[in-house]
Parts: sequence; structure tokens; C-alpha cells
Amino acid sequence: MVDERHEAADLERLCCNCNYGFPSEPGGSEYAICLHDPEFEPYLDDILERQDFGRCRQLMKDKRFGWDQEACAFFDPVEDLGVECSPEVVAELGALAKKGELTVETIERLLLEDQTK
Repeated sequence: MVDERHEAADLERLCCNCNYGFPSEPGGSEYAICLHDPEFEPYLDDILERQDFGRCRQLMKDKRFGWDQEACAFFDPVEDLGVECSPEVVAELGALAKKGELTVETIERLLLEDQTK
């Protein structure tokens, strides 16, 4: 059995590896925002539940940063969900993230395709 705490400690302390990192545009983006930022608190339901960025569009534009930014003191590493992926899928996920095209739908599609091979 793999120690999940050890795996989380191995993650680079980058915003792309943090649970608070979130795409700054609906459907994915090469830029992120930090959901730990208290200025986003009034908009969290809109952002997370409805993917509605309308009320905070300018704030998101002002606060966005690259996914590869070094994480802050509130770094909360994403946990390994135990999903096994082929190296091809891992590479494709990385490529989509770099292009800002990583979405729930693309992840689900890639995982489903990988499982049916």
C-alpha cells in the first residue's frame, strides 16, 4: 500500500497541484485563480456550482496567474484518487493543462477511452 501523505509531499509546490487552484475562465484556461483568496468568497457558489464567472469577471482577470506559479503558504496538495492511467493519458492530460483545455469533460473522456482499450 502506498502512503498517500508521502505522495502528496512529492508534489511540486505549484498552484497546479493545489486544491485551491481553479481555471480563470469557464471550460479551462492557461491561467488560474486561487479559491483561498477571500475576495472570491462571495462568488464561490457561482464559480463552483454554475461555472458562472459573470459577477466577478474583472476580479478574475485582475487576480489570475499562471498555473506554474509557486504555491503560497496555504498550499493544499491535490490527492491521488487512485485512478490508474496509461503514460499516454498522463501525457495528454499534461498537454491539455498547458493549453488551458483541461476540463472535467476532457478528463472523463480520456479516462473512459483509456479504460476501454
